[in-house]
Amino acid sequence: MARKKSTKLRGGVEIVEDSSRFYKLLGELGPAQIQVGMVDEEADKIHPNSTLTTGEIAMMHELGLGGMLERSWLRSWFDTNTDQCTRDLNAAMELVLQGHSRRSVYEMLGEQWVKSLQDNILAGRIRPPLAASTIASKGGETRPLVDTQTLVHAISYKLFLPQIKSIADSALRQALRSR
Repeated sequence: MARKKSTKLRGGVEIVEDSSRFYKLLGELGPAQIQVGMVDEEADKIHPNSTLTTGEIAMMHELGLGGMLERSWLRSWFDTNTDQCTRDLNAAMELVLQGHSRRSVYEMLGEQWVKSLQDNILAGRIRPPLAASTIASKGGETRPLVDTQTLVHAISYKLFLPQIKSIADSALRQALRSR
């Protein structure tokens, strides 16, 4: 249980410090990880036009493996959006400091980044462009990686929020012992 410490100032003003709020906030600001890309069970499913999984095909395109041209959909997005991602993370921390739950804020951020990745592919921003012969074989589709849209729909995020309650509890116990 948190202790309340009070300090009396002149004029009868009393400041009450409630350490429980501090330690709750400390817990909310703890380590977190958002993985975005091919990170859930959709990536493990066999792609409809292949014997490979959607995740394997996504990796082949990303890295240019198996005779495919490199068509980075993840690294190129991140390289283009590094500054925006930094701003997003700063805004997320502000929301947590304002009292929003860390989980809900990071879930919102994961969903936002997934949508941005998907929109980037669907807008046809993936390079290099398709060859004329490929466009003809796909009925005029000019955007790379959208033939079946399986890859686009398999992009997801995973959130890792380690339990740090024990860290906060330990810090609280230590602070109370030192008083």
